[in-house]
Amino acid sequence: MIKNFGSFIASAVSFVVYIVSRFVKVIALIVIGAIAIGVGAMFVAGHLGLPYLSMITPDPAISGYIGFYAGMIALAIIPLILLIKTTINIIWGYRSTWRFRQAMTGVWIVSFMIFLMTIVFTARNFVYETSLTELVSEDVINAEQPLRIDIDNSSSYDDTRIRFGPSYLSHGTFYNKEGIAVHFIPSTDDKLKISKTLISKGMNHRCAMRNMNYPSHKISYQDNRLSMDGYYELSNNDKFRAQRYRYEVSIPIGTVMSINESSDIFRHKELRYSDNIKDQLWVMTNDGLVNSQSSQPS
Repeated sequence: MIKNFGSFIASAVSFVVYIVSRFVKVIALIVIGAIAIGVGAMFVAGHLGLPYLSMITPDPAISGYIGFYAGMIALAIIPLILLIKTTINIIWGYRSTWRFRQAMTGVWIVSFMIFLMTIVFTARNFVYETSLTELVSEDVINAEQPLRIDIDNSSSYDDTRIRFGPSYLSHGTFYNKEGIAVHFIPSTDDKLKISKTLISKGMNHRCAMRNMNYPSHKISYQDNRLSMDGYYELSNNDKFRAQRYRYEVSIPIGTVMSINESSDIFRHKELRYSDNIKDQLWVMTNDGLVNSQSSQPS
């Protein structure tokens, strides 16, 4: 019985080898074609994303284009050419000339060095971090009326957006939600104060300070209504250098608050993930922000 089973396995393997040998050229061409299509799709996708890639690469913007194409040549196109060449060598017995091999080696070395230099110079723009803190506003709050917190996310909702976690790319603008944090703290007087700390990176202090000017974020207070965008905007003509906004909103103790929707920008987790936040009221205490229906401070 074991002998018969062994004979069956040997026959099956021989049959598979026979089929593969008969269609090896077709199989090889299909595999190479599939890889070529994948490389082409990656190239097209990368090309369409170049305007956004230039947001993180160094100036001038063309350096991002050069680095991308060099990387495609070194990491995708030349390996594909060598795969095709190797397949031809094995199946058809064709041998390339030494000039072809030298040309491929030279192009690969140059392309890879350009790609590597682009990565290095891009990384240099993120080595130094600086911050700047300023008082945005200081206003007397009307304690007889609830403080209304309005988060505006309307500009980031678009059918053409490309999603990166909670952030988006849409119509040439990057809407970054992860770069904003709002913390509500008790005030020592009867005034509502908004303190902003803007953090940015660069290759040195001067560049980091300059990079603070690129993003745009709106926050304002008027008539017991605190309005803010749920993201900051960055045009694809500007540079992303890990810019971040940190807000401390000082609210008088005893102030009652309502919020129009939960948002990732709030540090208090109940404000981030509450499903029925519109129906809830919050009170500022000595220990922080408290849900009026619970006793858990922020």
